[in-house]
Amino acid sequence: MNQELIESIKRETTRLEEEIWYCAKSHFNASDRWEKINLWIGLPTSILAATAGISAFKDQTELTITLSIALTILTTISTFLNPSQKASRHKNSGVAYNKLKNSIRLFREVELINTPLNEQDIKKRLLTYSELRNNLNGTSPNIPRHAYLKAHSDIIKYLKEKKDQMNN
Repeated sequence: MNQELIESIKRETTRLEEEIWYCAKSHFNASDRWEKINLWIGLPTSILAATAGISAFKDQTELTITLSIALTILTTISTFLNPSQKASRHKNSGVAYNKLKNSIRLFREVELINTPLNEQDIKKRLLTYSELRNNLNGTSPNIPRHAYLKAHSDIIKYLKEKKDQMNN
């Protein structure tokens, strides 16, 4: 098999894996933020609902009205933002990107070296991985800037720590 082609495929799969790693980490970061927002909206909403119910039984009309208005506002915000769904979509995207990243790494580190594949099969696999990545990019929710910046920072920190461990 053409050694130059293998090296080229290794470089491209490494580049793809890195790009996908950033996407996966970014989606997990976005999911974490939306889960926190869901808690910050959901817990007060539940507490207000319980308090409004108690105040209605105690015939505290003004308090019941005030709590009901606040409850309506929080419920509207929760419905409009739908943080639970956004957290779930980002988490699912992160998982899908990780699965693809792992498949690419397995192909590069094991199959490409130990499996008798012809050049056409190798090129086809690379195109398939690229297509899968493109599909994920098209169907995943947009990555917020804060989530990407945190992913970038976390990955750089991880790589530095890994390099330091290897040097010790």
